[in-house]
Amino acid sequence: MLMHPDRIAKHIFVVVGVVLLTAALCESLIAPRRPNKFSPRRKGNGWKENVIKKLTDDLERERERQRQQALEDSICDEEVNIAIVGAGAAGTFSAWRLANDVNDHGTIMIIEATNRIGGRLYSVHVPNVDPSLTVAEFGAFRYNRNSQPKVTTVVDILGLENAVFARDQNNDDKPYSFRNQVIKQRDLTTSEDLPFFLFDNEKGLSTSEIEVTYFNATIPEGERDKPNDQMTTVYGYPFYFLGTRNVFTLAGSSEDAQNYYDGTSGYSDYIHNLNAAGLLSGSLGGGGGGGDNLRRVINGMDDITQTLYDEFMQYHGARSKLGTIVTDVEEVTGVTGDFLVVTMRNVVTRAKTTVCANHVILAVTRRQLQRIRWNGFYTSTNYRYIDAVYSDIAYRIFLSFSSPPFWKSPELETFKLHQGRTLSSQPSRNTYYYTAETNEEDSLLMIYGDGVHAMFWDDLIVNTAFDRFPGPDIYFPTPTVAVEQALQILAVNHNTTLDVIGEPKLAIAHVWSADHPIRVENDGTGEFDIYYPSEPWHVWRAGFNYTDIWEDIIQLDPQQNVYIVGEAYSLYQGWIEGAFETADKMLEMQFGIPPIEGPARRRSRRNVWEHP
Repeated sequence: MLMHPDRIAKHIFVVVGVVLLTAALCESLIAPRRPNKFSPRRKGNGWKENVIKKLTDDLERERERQRQQALEDSICDEEVNIAIVGAGAAGTFSAWRLANDVNDHGTIMIIEATNRIGGRLYSVHVPNVDPSLTVAEFGAFRYNRNSQPKVTTVVDILGLENAVFARDQNNDDKPYSFRNQVIKQRDLTTSEDLPFFLFDNEKGLSTSEIEVTYFNATIPEGERDKPNDQMTTVYGYPFYFLGTRNVFTLAGSSEDAQNYYDGTSGYSDYIHNLNAAGLLSGSLGGGGGGGDNLRRVINGMDDITQTLYDEFMQYHGARSKLGTIVTDVEEVTGVTGDFLVVTMRNVVTRAKTTVCANHVILAVTRRQLQRIRWNGFYTSTNYRYIDAVYSDIAYRIFLSFSSPPFWKSPELETFKLHQGRTLSSQPSRNTYYYTAETNEEDSLLMIYGDGVHAMFWDDLIVNTAFDRFPGPDIYFPTPTVAVEQALQILAVNHNTTLDVIGEPKLAIAHVWSADHPIRVENDGTGEFDIYYPSEPWHVWRAGFNYTDIWEDIIQLDPQQNVYIVGEAYSLYQGWIEGAFETADKMLEMQFGIPPIEGPARRRSRRNVWEHP
């Protein structure tokens, strides 16, 4: 039965009166009496003074909270728990794993500078070329099932159709073109006409045998069973102090042995003098052998990142901002503690916005990292680790030919080319052949290189003044002058004429460089340049013990929740596995998410990983 309102008020009045009377009686009993009127009265003993002081303190704290909240509200356009900078392999993988964790991680935002997902996974479907043959991969174009368990597991979990990466390892007749001389692979170690001036002890050796010879001369026999980063050289200092060029020179190789070694590798990283211990351990490379272990995703390698992103966006707290460049990360003290303010600009409008986060994951390249203003770079004693890697420049040129293509012509049948790779000291460096099985489809050829050879193509490909050869609309369609030079080089590499090479039907190209802006059209209001660095891959510098520092780089400043992930500072540089590796380690260290090791299977609820 409810009580009448008048009776309720009467009861409240009685209760308050009793409380006041009791408090007054307690004060009179507890408080000491003054012996006389001249004795000073103690301040602060009265309940009234205590109550007033408490109320005043509470009011001041509330005012300070409101001031801080107002400051926080004025700083933050949006608030999230985790902000991920970069929608490449490391960024999308991190977002996907956080979204599928058994623990709810609140709002997660991906911030990406371009308007596409994938970063350095960049696949283009070429017209009239069957995707089951290949797609034009401007970024990563394969993975290794034997030595890269994280990528293998993710591809399987996502259900992405994959196939063997085609290459003809057993073709000893394929041409190698060095210094304008074409030599079959079988003759590399036997020909007296090899255009390199080698010492007598180097003649007849393969490049791998040359490597073994000089590395063994540098590492004492008793040290060779130790981990690479723990070996001591014959000179008394750690092996990781040396670059590959240092090893060859100190061991007394000829200059051309180094050139031969570099030429048959297909890459220029050795010229960069990369960390010799890293090379020996296979940190730059997939390892695990070739054959059926080398795989590709049929719909394109960027299907990995796109699918990770699509699944992440199904998460209840998922957000994303594309076409947005992060410029600053700053730690600020707020109402409930410290938080991070991420400042960014839209690449088209250049409008400045901010997002406040408890955690920031920087899934970017080394040069991109250095262009983000963050005070943690300077407060950390580990800042020097940021310069522990080289970043490179690379290019890809794809030419589409009607089938049968020139390499299947009668004039070149001596080389028995079908699928696979040939090498050259020319600016073409690596040439990959993808031959269609029927004449109704086009065959595809990829020219690919890095370092000093990329500089040959750099300004040709990005210069907008040249006429463009037909091709899909991507960042840098190939100028006709670059196609003409590519055809000239192909003629030299195959010891034939331009008539035999023929005219390609289509050409597309891309240069991965940290020094070129992307031209962005501003919705009819004019064109302007946005600086967007994008190195293709990284290698460890000599002098850094990468096995000790790669985990330290993940959280450069232990006092701030800013984490660095990606291929650049991994043990699998140049591969998707490296991006997944550092992201997995970060998620385990900071969020308690167990790493993917494979094989693994997905539960029907929330995609939790189980390891049998």
